[in-house]
Amino acid sequence: MIYYATHSTTARNNAAQADAGIRILLGPDQLDRVGRLDVPTWVRRYALDNGAWGAFTTGRTFDSARFWALLERFGDTFDPRGRFAGSCLRPDWIVCPDIVAGGMASLRISLDWLPYVAQYGHPLIAVQDGMTPEDVAPYVDSRVGIFVGGSTDDSPGGGWKWRTLPAWAALSRELGCYLHVGRVNSARGIRWCAAHGAHSCDGTSATKWAVNAPGLGAACRGPLQMALGAVNKIAPAGAGVTVSPRTPGPPPPTPRRPAVAPQESTAPRVQARR
Repeated sequence: MIYYATHSTTARNNAAQADAGIRILLGPDQLDRVGRLDVPTWVRRYALDNGAWGAFTTGRTFDSARFWALLERFGDTFDPRGRFAGSCLRPDWIVCPDIVAGGMASLRISLDWLPYVAQYGHPLIAVQDGMTPEDVAPYVDSRVGIFVGGSTDDSPGGGWKWRTLPAWAALSRELGCYLHVGRVNSARGIRWCAAHGAHSCDGTSATKWAVNAPGLGAACRGPLQMALGAVNKIAPAGAGVTVSPRTPGPPPPTPRRPAVAPQESTAPRVQARR
């Protein structure tokens, strides 16, 4: 099990995360901060969030321009030192823009963004209240994963997210796709996710309080998680396992960025895979 935490504003908290083996979750809100990151921080692996949750909790409108800036700066291949090609990192995965608890409207927006996000890394579709595995199954596979979002009371077993996690886990196993669970802030929650076969989860507990980082990191390395990892047949994106290098595809179109944000465009959405 892999755990991600949002990059903290304090060096102490970031050091505690690194010591605990916790990876970084970067979103548009961190764009102004990451320019000051030092090289040791960037030795850590990272994933990219779209910022929809942060906008939702603060009453702001999703900023597509900031998300594009995040993709351009940290998507695909990123050289933290700016000079050594061998040091290039790439995001473990990227969450396509979505609507918190937005049901099928959220899925439509994610599918509009999917072909663009896929040019920068491994895309995940966020599942939200009202979606079912049957709605999402045509669009996920080894190339496109699942990010379990949705409403929750933050108690494993309660709320839409926790109630539907077993169904998303079953879909992940069936189709061989990556499975991540958002907003998991306790060792108990990590164990719950691991018991259902999730590859990773994230939270802000270690971002806010350095003292919580060791316990969260230890929960990810517990006997249950190690046993599940040994039998899991899906190679998690960026999980530190030995996998075959990605076969380079054709170069992306130039420019990659469309004239308008996908959710504002009339471009046809991705067709369901058969």
